[in-house]
Amino acid sequence: ASALTIGAGNAAPPRLARALNVPVVPSLRPPASYAPTTTTSASFDADVIQRSHQVPVLLECYVNWASASQAVRPLIRASLQAAASPAAWVEFDMGQDASLDHLVHSVPYLLAFMNGQAVDGYAPRADQPGELLDFIQRLGPSFLPTGTDRMVIGFDMNVVLLSRPWLAQDFLAAPTWYVPGLARGAFSLGQSVAGPGNLAALPIACVLARDLSISAQWTSGDRSAIDNAADLGPFSLAGHQFDGHSGTVTVKGMQAIGWVCSVVPPVPPQADPAM
Repeated sequence: ASALTIGAGNAAPPRLARALNVPVVPSLRPPASYAPTTTTSASFDADVIQRSHQVPVLLECYVNWASASQAVRPLIRASLQAAASPAAWVEFDMGQDASLDHLVHSVPYLLAFMNGQAVDGYAPRADQPGELLDFIQRLGPSFLPTGTDRMVIGFDMNVVLLSRPWLAQDFLAAPTWYVPGLARGAFSLGQSVAGPGNLAALPIACVLARDLSISAQWTSGDRSAIDNAADLGPFSLAGHQFDGHSGTVTVKGMQAIGWVCSVVPPVPPQADPAM
């Protein structure tokens, strides 16, 4: 494992270079048919984590007895077909297996996995098919497979801490207040950054990268994929340049590659007594 040091003050941030082992994968194509495969905690690594290194994986978390889960199932299939998505559709029964409870606090819920990690999440609703289609359409262009088995990524990095002196943390943490007409936890359940509600988490820091470089033995297919890709993992490829002699893709300037978030306590902490 590489040691990571964050630049402080006016000191220059460190130059990072990390060798990544990337599996050889075929070109992305829509599957012959859109039908979910079932996974469990025992097969999750192979079905979701390892597979997401080859194609995007759309993980549907559901429970059989929930009418909402049954209502969105045909919409998921229709959206995958409409988007001609290359994503693999995998289903996980939350009613039979509680191992994903730390990630999912409402059902149905969709998690997008790419390159071994969850990169996006969405709670689909049967009355919002347009939003579901938008979510699925984001899975294809942002996934960049590669025919090389090794690449080196370098960039300068720093972390910017975010401060909100106008936000009364003591008020949010107070246990006695309520909002008329709302139940306890309507904005945040205080359990997870991926929880339901419009205030489940607050960003407390932003991770910035500068002057990105990606070197590899690119195939012609890789070159074409890069030219049409919006990003590679957390890195934006907008405005990139390619040096054919060195096989290096460069993106000058600064970009945000991640956010550090803090879970907001239950908001409101009490239900409206009149409810």
